Formats: sequence, C-alpha cells, structure tokens
Amino acid sequence: NYVIDTIRSAIDNLVEMLATLGGYITITGATITLRVKKSQSSVHSFNMNNIKTGSFSYEYIPKDNQLNRVGIQYLDIDQEDTKPIAWVDDFADQDENGIKEKIFPMYGIGRFSQAARLAWQILYDLKINPVMIKFQADITAMHLEPGDIFTFSHDVTEWEDKQFLSFYVEEKENNEFQIQAISYNSSIYNDAYGSGIITYDYGSPPNIYAAPSDVEDFEVTSDG
Repeated sequence: NYVIDTIRSAIDNLVEMLATLGGYITITGATITLRVKKSQSSVHSFNMNNIKTGSFSYEYIPKDNQLNRVGIQYLDIDQEDTKPIAWVDDFADQDENGIKEKIFPMYGIGRFSQAARLAWQILYDLKINPVMIKFQADITAMHLEPGDIFTFSHDVTEWEDKQFLSFYVEEKENNEFQIQAISYNSSIYNDAYGSGIITYDYGSPPNIYAAPSDVEDFEVTSDG
C-alpha cells in the first residue's frame, strides 16, 4: 500500500517501505542487504578469549529517552485513506514517569493490526534492549556482518551469553575488527500464533448465568 514519490531518492523510498514491515538495509563492502527484524539464532560467540583487552565499553540508553507510549500513523484503506494512529502504552511506566510519547508515520501500512504490531515492537525494543556495546575482536569475527546476532560474555558486566545485534562492523589493522551492537531479545519479534502466551488454570468457577436450582422467595421493588 505504498505510493512511490519519484522526486525523492530511491533509497529514501526503500527505507520508508521497509519500515512498514520492520525491515532495514545493511551495507558490507559493495553488497547491500535487505534484512528484517525477526527471531533468529546467534551466529558467533564472544568472550574474554577473543575480545581485545581494554577495548570493551558499554552504555545504557538514558531512561529519560525511553518511550512509554508509541503511536503508528497509517492509512486506513477502509475509511477513505484517513490517517488514524494505533497507540500502545506502558501504563505502569506512565504512572511513574509521566507520558513520553512519539508518533511514527508509516503510510505504507493499511490496517490497524500491522500498525499495532510494529508499535509494540518499538515499545518493547526500547524497554528490553537498552544496552549498546563497542569492542574489538580477533580474526574469528571476520564473517560477522551488520544485522547478525551473537552472544557476548564479559567479566566486567558479568554477562553470560547475552545476545546482541550487530549494527557496525569495521576491519582494523592486525586482523582485528571493531564491532558495535545493541542488546537483542528474540521473543519481541516472535509473533507466531500462540507464541509467548501463558495459560493459567483457574479451576471451574460456577456459571453465574445458570438457572438457580430452587427458587424459594421472590420480591420485586419499584424505583422511579
């Protein structure tokens, strides 16, 4: 449901189209790759043995910059292409820190369900994956590309096989690689039917709409 504006650059149109499905572009050398945010497995592991000593640093996205209300504005093709907003909220965080909201226009989306799905992904991404790291690794990282998932263990932070999504990989001197990544949780993108749903056994409560077993008394009052 996307109208291409030929005045804009091809890359701008492509980026806007990919945003409607959680897609993005990575560039490695002369290769452009189209990727999508999805549930995927790790392709590499980094630990104290292959991380260059003194090269590791990390930071958290400031809590003040984290959103607790996200809106996706889309085109409702069933309502003459009006532009409603699909909102999702973290009410607990709003009660504590006030409302911090942002609207993301994605006019290539034509239905509420997809708009709400992406809004939840953005909200959970900011809430669950607020850690960014930077480090140098040895030649074993030569096959790592932006968009790949890897596990990371380090004594300083006491992380053990914490998952990260690489977004920058640069080859340095002496067969070393500079890597930047952000924390990753695959469950955010796993929206297969029934995924992540927990069911509880509440027993068998009585049916409040069932007929009473025996009526012994009946009284009617009138008011107004």
